[in-house]
Amino acid sequence: MEKLTCAIDTSAALSLGSTGKFQLSTEFFSFLSPGRVNEELIEISENDDNIGKIAKNILQSGIIKFTTLKTGLQNNIGEIEVIKLANQLKADFVLMDDIKARDKLQNKCNCPIRFSPFIVFFLYKKKKLSYDESNSAIEKMKIERKWDRNLITEYAAILLKKNKKINDF
Repeated sequence: MEKLTCAIDTSAALSLGSTGKFQLSTEFFSFLSPGRVNEELIEISENDDNIGKIAKNILQSGIIKFTTLKTGLQNNIGEIEVIKLANQLKADFVLMDDIKARDKLQNKCNCPIRFSPFIVFFLYKKKKLSYDESNSAIEKMKIERKWDRNLITEYAAILLKKNKKINDF
């Protein structure tokens, strides 16, 4: 199976990094980001908190391939650069956790925009994660991102539960 190309923004990278399943996802996905996301992750990695450590791990892992956008496409907002990169490289989808930006940018994007739990759900559907492992990954995301009542993780938990199989491994 050929890997799907995913343009990923800073927030989604941190969310996926918080699950401990980012590396596993590289079996199915190639992650690309523009220079702005690299800069944002470097800045965040300078903090000595859990999110800073997650950013540092992402940068050190090499999971994300950072690409410089063509002149004229660069922007000081990471989400906009991610959309431009996705369009430029004909990505299969974009991973973005900013709900407001997602709603505004979907019509400018030539591919679907998904939230970070999509990757966890995909791994579950491919039987790379059990229901409990998937649910735990979503809970880790919720805790690390301090998303107490967040539409993204709440919907992901509902979707997982709805798709739970009787013969889960």
